[in-house]
Amino acid sequence: HPQCILKGFAKLPPAHWLLFHDGRVELRRYWRTPHDEAGSDEQKARAAIGQTFSRIGEINRGVEQIERGLALRRKALGENHPVTLQTLAGLAWTYKEAGRSKESIATFNEALKRQEAVLGPDHDDTIVTLLALGHAYARLDDAPNLALAVAFCERGLERATRVLGPNALKTYAAMNYLAQACFQGGRFSEAIALNEAVLKDYLTRFGPFSSYTLGVMGDLALAYCGAGQVTKAMQMVAASKMRRAQQAALAGRPYAALMNKVLAQVTAGA
Repeated sequence: HPQCILKGFAKLPPAHWLLFHDGRVELRRYWRTPHDEAGSDEQKARAAIGQTFSRIGEINRGVEQIERGLALRRKALGENHPVTLQTLAGLAWTYKEAGRSKESIATFNEALKRQEAVLGPDHDDTIVTLLALGHAYARLDDAPNLALAVAFCERGLERATRVLGPNALKTYAAMNYLAQACFQGGRFSEAIALNEAVLKDYLTRFGPFSSYTLGVMGDLALAYCGAGQVTKAMQMVAASKMRRAQQAALAGRPYAALMNKVLAQVTAGA
């Protein structure tokens, strides 16, 4: 680093600290900027309502609420306020989930352009939007857009690795996004290598029953299948199904124990 006199050592960015835990190193901010809590109660409520509608499958109603929240934030905070830009990127993601690909890509591009100008290319929000834009291009099943998807995801992964570190959660999420783009583009061997690395990390970070881990296992099974490695694909699917069944059984244990207790009390009182 040019501001550090020691060769092979890097200077931390301002307001960041380095966390070492369980053999992993992660870079984190130790304070939040005022814009993190900016926005009126109505703006925050509409964003939350929009996200809730989206999660329960009412995508169009979610879009409507987020659009209204964005209009309020633009009026109150300005076009280029970081929270306004976060909301703009969130709207782009909701457009993507609603199948409105052209609007999604246009909105992501606008958010990315503004975030790079206002926050800088290495800001967390900018990196996330860059990756999300690549993910949106991957939804368009044609060669030029798939090439753009891979390019944006590669840029996002490079920035995440450089800024956040190779072991950061967002870096592994970026690897998963790039793996999905590679899979859509028929680059199965690259998708397999990336997702195998992500799965190894997620098993340690989240455990075998996490939805994140199971999701990557599904992605990896598809990549194996695309590469003609049918046996590995079937093994991965079987392992995923077994873990989901185990997860459901473990989740039901408290209820089973409670029912046994109730039955015991009823029997004793009879």
